[in-house]
Amino acid sequence: MYIPSNWEVFIHESKDFSFRYPSNWYSIPDPEFSATGISFFINDTEPDFSYGDYIGNEVLAISYSKEGRSLEYLRNEYFPKANYLNISGKHALKTGIRNPLYIIQISTIFPHHME
Repeated sequence: MYIPSNWEVFIHESKDFSFRYPSNWYSIPDPEFSATGISFFINDTEPDFSYGDYIGNEVLAISYSKEGRSLEYLRNEYFPKANYLNISGKHALKTGIRNPLYIIQISTIFPHHME
């Protein structure tokens, strides 16, 4: 997959994962979940975060945690239509269609099932 050279790199503070994103995006921590979430918006737009059934204007929202529930538990209990995938070699779930949320499993403490 071709990735333009002007794309930025997001590196999680623990250095456990990173990924590239378009240079016309900016990121800020989610005010409700700043310790475990970050959202990306298009430059020159005011951030409007999605919560529950309310759809904001994020182009990408990511939740990450080293502790907590397994991806399988989250999928079974909260996101039955979520898809398993890998992001920078880490197991993850992708929920939603219009404004997807990516939940990344950084630790391998918890079991996970990849379909």
